[in-house]
Amino acid sequence: MRYFGIDRIREGMKLGGTLYTATGEILLRYGTELTDEYIKRIQELSFKGIYVEDSESREIVIPSIITEDLKLETARVLKGIYTLDEKRFKTLEMASYVSKIKKCVESIVQQVLFDDRQVINLLDVKTYDDVIYFHCINVAILSIAMAETLKYNMKEIEEIALAAILHDIGKRFLPKELVFKTEKYTTEEWKEYQSHSKKGYEFLKDYVNMSSLAYIAVLQHHEKYDGSGYPDGRKQDDINKYAKIISIANDYDKMLSQKDQHPASQPAKAYQFIIRNTNTFYDPEVVRAFATNVALYPVGVTVKLNDGKTAIVAKNYRGNPLRPLVRIVEPKSLKHFLDLKESPDAKNIAITGVDL
Repeated sequence: MRYFGIDRIREGMKLGGTLYTATGEILLRYGTELTDEYIKRIQELSFKGIYVEDSESREIVIPSIITEDLKLETARVLKGIYTLDEKRFKTLEMASYVSKIKKCVESIVQQVLFDDRQVINLLDVKTYDDVIYFHCINVAILSIAMAETLKYNMKEIEEIALAAILHDIGKRFLPKELVFKTEKYTTEEWKEYQSHSKKGYEFLKDYVNMSSLAYIAVLQHHEKYDGSGYPDGRKQDDINKYAKIISIANDYDKMLSQKDQHPASQPAKAYQFIIRNTNTFYDPEVVRAFATNVALYPVGVTVKLNDGKTAIVAKNYRGNPLRPLVRIVEPKSLKHFLDLKESPDAKNIAITGVDL
């Protein structure tokens, strides 16, 4: 399979993965041949891109971090928590949602920790119309991986994962038009938007049993290492240790999405933003954990090489983000796999750009 940005999708392409709506309903099944009508529908639902099955990428398998069923079940439960009427907060219905989300988090932790992946390819969990629930799942997945690298124990990892998956719950108390606004915020709007971290913290303290560190992580997930964040402008070691992890996961996934006032970034650009802001926005130790776990060039992405060839990323190596295994696809007469990390023939070959 290979990944195509929405502007490069053409009639006749075959879908490489099932697409779902925000409610978990199947939009288009794997293997569907795309028509102009289907492409228009995909565009209307704000997909950034899709995986396509073709002869050049048939041997490339996109690694799955968690199962499709678990993603969809977690999204359904999150939607229940986000949309439940406030009058029903103290009912058994809310208690049921809280119990279910904790079970989902336990399953996500198990699947991430016991996956034999080399690195995380977050593009593989972005084949959904882009809504807050799937963003929260992505943030949890990446937070779990970083926490494991940082040597947190299982109890701590589960606490981090629960805080990560509920980090944006305060947005349910903001007007939808504010949360999803695409124009620049006014001063008043920005102040109201920033209140979501405190609103989320207060809600969770009242209705969800979590560790004290997890509560504070939700409150502080927008704090920055240099003190430029919110709500309190905390710096360095004054920032909750779980929040430092969730902050990076949140910012990285947001940069891959068409949210707020910023256009979607390529994975490489989002990755480089995090690295570049070490000691400014982000704790250097946590950045190292991020860099160890995230693919600079996700599997299925088309890349340009410095010798003029075009290739598709086939596999990434942990701790070596610049040197993946690729499949040369242009020129067509030279199709073959090339291991940029191990092959002697690749010593002077480097990736120079991404073609989405």
